[in-house]
Amino acid sequence: MKLILYTPLQTLNKAFRKERVSRDSFTRFKNELKVIINRINEDESEEHLKYPIRDFLNNTFYANHEINTKGKTDLGIYLDKTDRSKLGVIIETKKPSSLLTLLLWPT
Repeated sequence: MKLILYTPLQTLNKAFRKERVSRDSFTRFKNELKVIINRINEDESEEHLKYPIRDFLNNTFYANHEINTKGKTDLGIYLDKTDRSKLGVIIETKKPSSLLTLLLWPT
């Protein structure tokens, strides 16, 4: 299996590339990205990663959405402020040392 790397320009839909991001939003994103990178402890379990990811999402673009587990789903971003709304995004957390398991998806 050969790993192919794409640039954001190659993968993002043209409609999303036209979306403007304010300087404040971009600065907040950069600062929160630094925070989450510093909070990742590679010796901890995958469970430990859920909270830094949740905090990052809440502090950047998803403050108006519930971010929580649902059943066996590690994390989900709900479409509203409550967990009674539908899930819009499902997040599977993995330890940085286990990322290869996400790349080697069975076919």
